[in-house]
Amino acid sequence: MPSPSPTDATVAAGRFKVVIAFYQREPGLLARAVRSALEQPVEDLEVLVVDDESPVPATSELEELCSEDRERVRVLSRVNGGPAQARSTALEAIGDNADYVAFLDSDDAWTPDHLSRAGLAFERGYEVYFSNWIPLESEQDAYAFFKRRPPIGDELIPGSGQFAYAGDFLAQELTQPLARLSTLVYSWERFSEVRFEEDLRWASEDRLFRAQLATQNPRIALSLRPECTSGEGVNIFSGSAWGTEAFFHTAGDQVAALRTARRKLPLEVKHLNIVREALRDSRQDLAASWMHFSRRHPLRGLSWLGRLTARDPALCWCMPAGVLRALMQRGRAGS
Repeated sequence: MPSPSPTDATVAAGRFKVVIAFYQREPGLLARAVRSALEQPVEDLEVLVVDDESPVPATSELEELCSEDRERVRVLSRVNGGPAQARSTALEAIGDNADYVAFLDSDDAWTPDHLSRAGLAFERGYEVYFSNWIPLESEQDAYAFFKRRPPIGDELIPGSGQFAYAGDFLAQELTQPLARLSTLVYSWERFSEVRFEEDLRWASEDRLFRAQLATQNPRIALSLRPECTSGEGVNIFSGSAWGTEAFFHTAGDQVAALRTARRKLPLEVKHLNIVREALRDSRQDLAASWMHFSRRHPLRGLSWLGRLTARDPALCWCMPAGVLRALMQRGRAGS
């Protein structure tokens, strides 16, 4: 882990809102996340926790906070609708009472300097900030663990590990995202109209949100230093291995997100081509997964076929390629 830089003690100016969508079955996770937010050295901070009908109520999680800390936490309760709806509920509640908005998953935790380092970027004219992080059960940072090197430009402050993002952020989000939502901080004034696609309950709502930011050509800064540690709470990807029913949920949302990007975002030709290629690959993979599942569960497979093609009729055209892919994967497994 890199040693702290001289910028760590900086107090960030401005009004920060921290959005936490909450649905957990294990007590203690939310309290840990909220504490990591309240410890940030910023002048004005409020945490908005959206209780999405969590089995562990948010209010019980926050009882152990002191009265001064509880005054900086606002709990919003709603009927369960998934993380996209929960986060949009918080964004609607902000109004014009913020300068910057940050997201934090309820089982993650920030380093004590995350928002102050974001503030340094905003002081220099940047409008979007994100950082490296530590994945679950990993001793490496995410960029090393996933073998991804962000395209960087000038360093903001010598020795800070913060850089201007120098790549095509939209293309990155449409292919292999580098940003984790729990490290994202952005200018509320610039992007106050951006919301999550609420139909995406299982996956890709965060990628599509960041893609919306990217289409407005913001100045982006990032930190190569990890500023967030992942936790082990409710995870929509848990159990969603290829060939399972859970995979149909997550892969279906990934396809839906790409379709929404193509339909709603002002994409250039190069980005449209990326979306078309990603849609083709995702549909073929989904079709192959369905074939694998249907061999073991024919009746449930028929039910899923109706649901999947009703949501994405173009999936039918990918079935032949999906069958071929499933047969090839079966052959490799048997060799």
